[in-house]
Amino acid sequence: MTIDFDVRKPVVKVGSSYLVKPSLRAVVDGGAGQLTGTVPAGVVTVYANRDGTYVAAEASTANADGLYVTGAYTSATVKADSTYVLAYLDAGTDDLYGVDSGGAVIASLQDAVVTEGDVTDRADLTAIP
Repeated sequence: MTIDFDVRKPVVKVGSSYLVKPSLRAVVDGGAGQLTGTVPAGVVTVYANRDGTYVAAEASTANADGLYVTGAYTSATVKADSTYVLAYLDAGTDDLYGVDSGGAVIASLQDAVVTEGDVTDRADLTAIP
């Protein structure tokens, strides 16, 4: 079993100090899948939401802790070569969203299929016109 610690959710600034609200997810090894692909220029983070659960307001409106895209199942930072890896995903269908450094959603991929125990290559996001 793998425990995934989502670093972007648990640290919250309150005044001049920080609070830690752990955000953990357990995944059975061998039963998880992985998505890999490329993103258009300008995308810095890729977020995965379970199919049909994304709410556009999450990208532009912070929650009470000042965080954006909090409904995302998981996320990955885009590498220098414009690729990403979303690992330890439950089998099923995900919708992927790529954001720029300002948090604007500028790319997406709908209905990316995650297969148990397999890597899905070429899950490439495309720019949103």
